[in-house]
Amino acid sequence: MRQDAGVARRKSAVSQCWSAPTVQRSPQEVDDKVKFAQTDGSDLVLLATDPGRSLVDHAWTCRCCGKQFNTLPLDFACKAPDHWFGIPEPERESRAKLDSDVCMIDDKDIFVRGCLEIPVIGLDDCFVWGVWASVSRESFERILELWEAPAIENEAPKFGWLCNNISLYPSTLNLRANLHLRSGGARPSIELDPTDHPLAREQRQGISIQRVEEIAAALSLRH
Repeated sequence: MRQDAGVARRKSAVSQCWSAPTVQRSPQEVDDKVKFAQTDGSDLVLLATDPGRSLVDHAWTCRCCGKQFNTLPLDFACKAPDHWFGIPEPERESRAKLDSDVCMIDDKDIFVRGCLEIPVIGLDDCFVWGVWASVSRESFERILELWEAPAIENEAPKFGWLCNNISLYPSTLNLRANLHLRSGGARPSIELDPTDHPLAREQRQGISIQRVEEIAAALSLRH
């Protein structure tokens, strides 16, 4: 069967990413609308305020500074897996390749960016953590194969380990997860194992709009 042209293009792009030198960019060079909040030595949360970001009309007051806002962000995303930040910067170009969806380290460790979605009680939209998960090479090959499939049916989820530490929770690094592949080039959804970890509980039970306000106040650098 002839390979889908979109899949071929994606595989070619990923291959070039891994074979060509990676251009390292500082946070300031990534986008003049992107800011970073770092709360400890290991977790770096990317705060994207670009036009494609998910915002909901909601008037709220930040508890940290008292500033009032008319919109509330519904997503925060990590630029890379924590393992990438753990590589000394002078070694990153030779040891790792990173694009917006895939990271490979030392030609063996593979990470895929996905969406950890949390229902927001009273809203149709979910709150989304854009995070990375490690996957096996076999799973990654299948992910590439289905990357731009127009429809995906009866595909088993791919096991992975969460590879970002989100500072608002007890350590989230290495939480067990399943990646559910989605059609049309959409990033996979990440479902955590149903444990008692606070992040896993929030994903199962949902969060209030007030909890979203707390997250935005803790992570946003716009105030």
